[in-house]
Amino acid sequence: MSNSSPPRTVVVVHRTGIGDLIWHIPYVRAIAAASADGKVSLIVRPSSRAVDVLAAESADCAMQMLAR
Repeated sequence: MSNSSPPRTVVVVHRTGIGDLIWHIPYVRAIAAASADGKVSLIVRPSSRAVDVLAAESADCAMQMLAR
């Protein structure tokens, strides 16, 4: 089976607070830079306010928020 698209990189942030997310942003950027397509998908809790916190992230480190 051949898959033409690169594998996706997913980061699970299991902490609940906004401060926890802010603390981990440099690590998420580094993971995105090392991934095949330069992007990561985040699985975060709504209490992290990821949509607001990550709204200003640049396009080279695109992130998707998936609330759980």
